[in-house]
Amino acid sequence: MSERLSIPYFWIAFYNDNTCLPQYDLETGKKNEWKDIDQSRLVKFGWFPFSEKLAQKVGSFAVSKHIPYFIIRLKPNQRLIALRREYQPFFSFSHCLKCNFNWQWIPKINDGEIGDAGLPIYGSEKYYYSEIQNNGKPAFEVICPKCGVKNDLKCSDCKVWWNKTEDEKTKDEPVEKKIYYLKCPKCGKTRETNTIMSAARSVREIFLLGWQETLPDGKNKKMLMFIHTDGSVEISDDFNYQASCDAQ
Repeated sequence: MSERLSIPYFWIAFYNDNTCLPQYDLETGKKNEWKDIDQSRLVKFGWFPFSEKLAQKVGSFAVSKHIPYFIIRLKPNQRLIALRREYQPFFSFSHCLKCNFNWQWIPKINDGEIGDAGLPIYGSEKYYYSEIQNNGKPAFEVICPKCGVKNDLKCSDCKVWWNKTEDEKTKDEPVEKKIYYLKCPKCGKTRETNTIMSAARSVREIFLLGWQETLPDGKNKKMLMFIHTDGSVEISDDFNYQASCDAQ
């Protein structure tokens, strides 16, 4: 599971002679590079959403969305800050093999809340259970929030812990390709798997827009907008500010 890279904004640089340079030519879709901007004539700069027509000309990564545009007007002593930050965090999630529901199990977070991975989170007691292991520590298993199935930590008949057993078909394979299953050491019953843990990567972008200037005392002052792909904005004077996840 991973999200396709999609970019809803492109930049336009505005000059002091009432001309402008768009990142993508509005008629042809041809790309202009950042180095093509004449910083000496720059007076305004903005992030603009792609129109459907321009997105088609630019490429499949460009998407047209009904979101606002953002323009900053620069004073003579202010320097532009504008860039796109891309985040590709990896995350784990639970997958139900019965109803194909995907979710994250994170205790102490409101059930159904959408997390940074874009999946609903379920962590209340009705969506997991635990058994005390022989070492005195609990082992946890999730319960599917949609259909209610779960994996058994112990054999349902003998009430003993499963043994992890290697599949004979993969015994000669390298470690990363070996397959294991759970088997009751008492009756030989194997466990039916109802839910599994999986890993995935999400992709999200933050568009920065702001200014920086050097004060008479030599200190730098700056102000930034952190623009999400849903059109919402966070403002900070910290370049390394960790903007929150986009609204889903």
